[in-house]
Amino acid sequence: MKRTTEKTSAIAIAGLVLVGSMLAVTAFAAPYQGKKGKKTETKKSAAGKVDKVALAAGKKIYDANGCANCHKIAGAGGASGPELTHVAKNPKHTLQWLETSIVNPKADSPQSFMPVYKDKIKGKDLKNTVAYLSSLK
Repeated sequence: MKRTTEKTSAIAIAGLVLVGSMLAVTAFAAPYQGKKGKKTETKKSAAGKVDKVALAAGKKIYDANGCANCHKIAGAGGASGPELTHVAKNPKHTLQWLETSIVNPKADSPQSFMPVYKDKIKGKDLKNTVAYLSSLK
């Protein structure tokens, strides 16, 4: 009986650790908060409202294409590509620049090892991915 209780306790502790880890990851995946508690700017629709659907879709496309294997955002991801936590903070990184960097990475950085996504991420998926990256300030 004692072994069963120990196993049950170990499984319960492992479950709590797993849930705690998932909550921590979720907290870090939230938009970056500046020093004064201001949220970073995100893409806004014509009515001035944040297009949360586009941002979520862009994040999904980023994840589905394995971008985090090479790029790091908020401490999570690979290190072989540029760090993207504040990619949109640079005034040079306009929506057009971000789009071009995805479809033809060598356009701005001829030595880039990033794959070309011209035929893989396009149309609405490309716009949503750019919206997501442009929210990273």
